[in-house]
Amino acid sequence: MALMNCPECNKEISDMVEACPHCGYPVKKKRLHKITPKTIGVLLIGIILLGIAFFIISYNSLSSDEIISVKKASESISAIGDVKIPRFVCSQF
Repeated sequence: MALMNCPECNKEISDMVEACPHCGYPVKKKRLHKITPKTIGVLLIGIILLGIAFFIISYNSLSSDEIISVKKASESISAIGDVKIPRFVCSQF
């Protein structure tokens, strides 16, 4: 708690009061940081970069068995894509 001078009556008052006890002048509280579009943009970019870093770290931490499993699964999905569906099955949809 610090003392300051009232902007209206120039008497010493606490910086914690909402209004001067002598004259009733409202004392504005100072905001620590003003939230601006630039601040929001910087925060969003930071969150996105953290997400990308987390993805890269978690992807690189896969064991060799997990990597082989992912490759086998992607090969299986590719093989399924090569299957020809008979024409009479397609015509029903």
